[in-house]
Amino acid sequence: MLSGLLVLNITAGFLIYAVSPLDLVTSLMAVVPGGISDTPIIAATMGADAAKVAIMQVVRQILGIGTFPALILAYDNTKKATEKDGDREANTEKREKQRQNPGRHLFFAT
Repeated sequence: MLSGLLVLNITAGFLIYAVSPLDLVTSLMAVVPGGISDTPIIAATMGADAAKVAIMQVVRQILGIGTFPALILAYDNTKKATEKDGDREANTEKREKQRQNPGRHLFFAT
């Protein structure tokens, strides 16, 4: 998992370097997963353009916050569309108890 993340980030850094006018250090620091306040400081220490790194970090975070929930929702809708009713196995016993006793919530079920 960790090695996959490392390879993905290095690949993304080199891809940004190849298609943009940014230098290599700035490109690599722009894709570093980390604190949005700490990364530009470290980038400036390493000789990268801290302002561009900060902007790329903000864009990365906004895309992550905006994209991943939409992808999860699309996956869930696709999964629901392909499954028949009752094929889902998660929490089946709790759901049955809820159907039998509709006045109680799942987290209060005994």
